[in-house]
Amino acid sequence: MKNYSWIVEVKNPTDIDRVLWRECGETLEKVANKWKSETGNNYITYSKLHNIYHKRNVKDFTIISVLKIKDK
Repeated sequence: MKNYSWIVEVKNPTDIDRVLWRECGETLEKVANKWKSETGNNYITYSKLHNIYHKRNVKDFTIISVLKIKDK
């Protein structure tokens, strides 16, 4: 069983301090599926979240934050 969870935040591009959408999930895939079901678009995908977490996607890094939180 996994002992961590993921927190993904989508920030307002004009006001970085304001969070537009936030979700916590067991996997990045579940978070991406939740985004698609709530918004109806494919802007956030598992691969995009994975790349942002590993700091490979610099242009999306400013408006999307991905955190891995260890559960107690």
